[in-house]
Amino acid sequence: MVWIHIGFFLSGLTGLIYEILWTRMTAHLIGAAPYAVSLVLSVFMGGLGLGALIGGRLADSQSEPRGLIKLYCYLEVTVGSYALVLPKLFALAIPLCAFGYRRLHDNPVLYHVFLFLFCAVLLLPPVLCMGATLPILCRRLTWTGGHWAARLGYLYGLNTAGAAMGALLCGFWFLETLGLTGTGRLAAALNALVAAGCWWGSRPEKKNEAAVFDKEKVDPIEYLTSNHNTDVTHAWQGFPAILALGIFALSGFCAMACEVIWTRLLGLVLGPTPYAFTLVLFTFILGLALGNLLFGKLADLGSSRSTGATEGGGAWHLFALTQALAAILILVSSQLLGNGPVFFSKLAISFRHGFWAGRACEAIALSIFMFPPAIAFGASFPLLVRMGFHPGGSAGRYVGRAFAINTLGGVLGALGAGLILVPWLGKEISISLVAGLQGLGGLALALTPFPLARVRPMLRGGLAILALASLSLAMVLPRWDRLGLSRSAYYDADPKLLGYGWLEALFKPHRLISGASSGEEVYYGDGIGGFTTVWKTTGPLGDEDFTLFNSGKADASAQADMFTQALCAHFPLAFHPHPRSVMVLGLASGITAGEALNYPVESLDILEINRQVVGASRFFIKWNKDVISQPKTRLILQDGKAHLLLTDKRYDVIISEPSNPWMAGLSELYSLDFFTTARSKLGPEGMFVQFIHSYQMDWATFSMVGRTFAKAFPNSYLIRTLPDAVGEFAPASDYLLIGINGTGHLDRETAEANLHASQGSTNVTLRGVDVLYKLIESDNLKGLFGEGPIHTDDVPALEFAAPKLIYADHGAEIRDHIRKGPNLSVTILETMSHSGDAVNAQLDFAAYAMSVFRPFPGMVDLTKADRVQRAHYDSLVTDYCTINSISDFSVFAPLSIKRTCVAGQVKALQQRLATGINRGPVLLAMASLLENAGEPMKALPLYQMALAEGGDDPSLNEAARMRIEALKISGNIF
Repeated sequence: MVWIHIGFFLSGLTGLIYEILWTRMTAHLIGAAPYAVSLVLSVFMGGLGLGALIGGRLADSQSEPRGLIKLYCYLEVTVGSYALVLPKLFALAIPLCAFGYRRLHDNPVLYHVFLFLFCAVLLLPPVLCMGATLPILCRRLTWTGGHWAARLGYLYGLNTAGAAMGALLCGFWFLETLGLTGTGRLAAALNALVAAGCWWGSRPEKKNEAAVFDKEKVDPIEYLTSNHNTDVTHAWQGFPAILALGIFALSGFCAMACEVIWTRLLGLVLGPTPYAFTLVLFTFILGLALGNLLFGKLADLGSSRSTGATEGGGAWHLFALTQALAAILILVSSQLLGNGPVFFSKLAISFRHGFWAGRACEAIALSIFMFPPAIAFGASFPLLVRMGFHPGGSAGRYVGRAFAINTLGGVLGALGAGLILVPWLGKEISISLVAGLQGLGGLALALTPFPLARVRPMLRGGLAILALASLSLAMVLPRWDRLGLSRSAYYDADPKLLGYGWLEALFKPHRLISGASSGEEVYYGDGIGGFTTVWKTTGPLGDEDFTLFNSGKADASAQADMFTQALCAHFPLAFHPHPRSVMVLGLASGITAGEALNYPVESLDILEINRQVVGASRFFIKWNKDVISQPKTRLILQDGKAHLLLTDKRYDVIISEPSNPWMAGLSELYSLDFFTTARSKLGPEGMFVQFIHSYQMDWATFSMVGRTFAKAFPNSYLIRTLPDAVGEFAPASDYLLIGINGTGHLDRETAEANLHASQGSTNVTLRGVDVLYKLIESDNLKGLFGEGPIHTDDVPALEFAAPKLIYADHGAEIRDHIRKGPNLSVTILETMSHSGDAVNAQLDFAAYAMSVFRPFPGMVDLTKADRVQRAHYDSLVTDYCTINSISDFSVFAPLSIKRTCVAGQVKALQQRLATGINRGPVLLAMASLLENAGEPMKALPLYQMALAEGGDDPSLNEAARMRIEALKISGNIF
């Protein structure tokens, strides 16, 4: 029996590993779009349930116990063997998937039916075998009689605990160290070990052991629904059994729905990193295992005190109790988790220098929140066993049928939550609805007496009241702080949180969110593709800025990110000789795609995986040319990597702007496999652009991405996106990796011929090719990044390195490494030397920098400028300062230029103040101007007026109050 227990633990471990591996492999082929992932999950879970049905019948057909062990061993070997050949099957299936994609993609219903059938054919054989193992081993353990619920709860609990451990090991170590192939081989080896151990450990049973049960097989469901026992009144015939199995299915539905919703919720609370999702999965599954282990013993303990007709009645009451408690615990846990961004942000900042200690503390915190409802969910299986199981030869069939029914509920819960509830109702209402359904199940059990059990009105009444209480609670909970979720605190963990208590961070988070009033939320999209919001801020001059957030992290904006968004389009389209077909991966604000339409593009394909981003992009129409509505544009809601793999279309330019690689799933868009696929879909002179950031990176990780890119594109360039990242103390820049298909190079004459098209842009000013050449950092990426590890789909090193750097700041280190490395070739340097008059080139670059909201000190050397050039620069500064709110005037030097900017600001602020609109920020800005100009006596009353008109804006009020106190303390004001 020891080997059976060890084997089923390892079977659960390998089963979860396979689920993770095969989901990844399928996503590499058909994409990670939400519907595709849901299809894979439904095939996997549905296959487990169907396998349990088949396994139950196979188990009951065995005439002796050893035959069950042999059957189990055969299944384990089959699963392991299939796992070894599955990667090759995926590779062979690429043409079939490409055929389906090219012909059916325009019809989403038919295409997803095709994907479902494809996944079913490929994954069902091993998954059926995995599902069949539970009823087979359950039949073996019940062969000799004993405490049924405890044994089966223990067995299922061991299997579930193994699954939890598989999730933890796979998510934290196996994939990082062994890769997909190595992890799959390890799991297959464990399958072989389990089979060998169980085969060796199964001794021939004693003769009387095989004869414990007579040949007549008693089906407990038939037993409860028949009229064999005269003590059962006609009114209860069949109904209790059907109700119990229905509630078991409902429990599976609610459990999986909660897992889906909590996983998405905690992606906003902890951050959408692979480690966070692993911890959520591990904690939830481990809680289910504990529920099985605990309530298996409780069920047998309660029933052992009952005799005869009352057997199972205690389990029925426990079943009703746990269902009602689960509903209440779902709501309480969800309320705490949804208001937990500040709490977990405090946890993150407390352990920002100890990655593993931080993850351990997160796991402990999650267990406190998630264990109670998960344990209540896990109680269902052993309690159902205790109620319905009777000694007899149909144990396998009963367990298989019950497991299949529960799995069916789980499939519907996962699909229903992911595809219907969250997209249509949002997370809060979805949780309330799920908890309400769970409470209704508890109420139904409380009001329905178990057959053959004594009716206890007080007990039933108490259970009914508890269930009704859960329904009442579902009408008011959960209620979350939307601000804390949409501007997730995990990303900008504020050290000030260390000064607050843990309970305050958990129960009063809205008081501690920094910058809570910096703007207004104008869009809130919570759907199948993700969680997207748009925030609008208005400067003192009335200049508006919109920022798009995905999972609480800013991904695009109308001002702050303009230099990167615009350059992603203008650089490749200026240098490509004939840019007719363009693909942009990642819509975001739509600005990059909109800028591409300034050029003679014939077709523009935009790949976006998140439908909510499409709605959010509508707020950027002023800057993105309403790109989605343009006749040349084709919006494709699909995984961009899968599209490139499966489409037969070729592109002249491909622009990839994914978010940060520490976000789960996005590291695949920085892999060698992706870069190689993208190159294969470029035309002969095609150009590929890959955005990469230098914040939240270190040189080892940054260089791994660059090295991987250079391996796919030997002919490549590194481009700086930030205009002012040139001085010793300049800020760290973002970068573009530019790859050219073939032996072509950046041609100055081509760019000069194409750049006139940029004049149609209202976002950026490009007056000459020299502006673009000045941003080139290196055309020798192989020499710059050297030798080292490569990031691939099989060994996803970046996926596990990037999340460890969320709170790191090595941008300056990366900048210095780039400057010291092999940089520009003689060809590039010679091209740059023909830039003509230096001051005019500086003026062109200054015009570009200010057009993308990034002026910087020393833009123009006025000591070498003539009168016309000085006047030109003065005009540029005046125009910029009269329409944009300025917070730092130090970038405008010398003093005469600074005064020009201040004068422009004062004039614009006075005009704004006269309108009477939003007076508080205008007064604050004018006071700051006067203080910086050395006139604190004039600034003080304006600060006081700003404070008086600040209203409910805590940021403005705090800023005004701080400046008033600072002026008094400095001694300037008495």
